[in-house]
Amino acid sequence: MQWNRGGGGGGGPGGAGQALLGERARPQRSSIEIVKRVGGVFWPYRVAVLALLVTVTASALIGLAPPLLFASIIDNVNKMTLAELRGPNFPPKDERGSVLGPIGE
Repeated sequence: MQWNRGGGGGGGPGGAGQALLGERARPQRSSIEIVKRVGGVFWPYRVAVLALLVTVTASALIGLAPPLLFASIIDNVNKMTLAELRGPNFPPKDERGSVLGPIGE
């Protein structure tokens, strides 16, 4: 079996798909007309569309909060000295001086 390469009826080089693309290369209507038509279709649902856009925007902003907070924490930790990181009670000691706490309890 031999495969026909190029020049066939498909969308390849020289095919029928190229002829269709050439005919439809320019849009028949302006972008403003298309936006007006789409706006007209969604006009009865404007409240729902607005609620959707507000929800998506709020979700995106809330999704930005954890990385920004984490970056702020890392930046503040990088500015601290080792003594500041350890704090005044580091390492914690019990009454016998053990670092891990009382033995046997």
